[in-house]
Amino acid sequence: MERKFHAPICANNESMIELPIVCDLGTLTAGERERQRELWSSVLSAAEERRELEEGYGFRLPAAKLQEAAELMAIERRCCEFLKLRLEADAAEPHVWFSLEGPDGTKKVLAEALESMTRSP
Repeated sequence: MERKFHAPICANNESMIELPIVCDLGTLTAGERERQRELWSSVLSAAEERRELEEGYGFRLPAAKLQEAAELMAIERRCCEFLKLRLEADAAEPHVWFSLEGPDGTKKVLAEALESMTRSP
């Protein structure tokens, strides 16, 4: 299963080209997709803060969520190669930052995905 989104980007300020923002869920097994949903649910419910970034979002999580965030990063990295994923941890802080960014249009795609994940069934 593949979800494709296209975001316009400007090349040399002269013309618009389309950059595909592709999430290929077919790279994951059914078990991995289920684990992905579980991890997103856990991460989003534990988020102490959500920040809008230039082309994505950052989430401040309790330090206890570090391992789950890292596992989620590994899964997302396989199915959504366009994402720039970052996990920041400072031993002196009681929280970690998990962020997702990408090319132009990524924030809109992430906003829609996050909305669908937090919507009540």
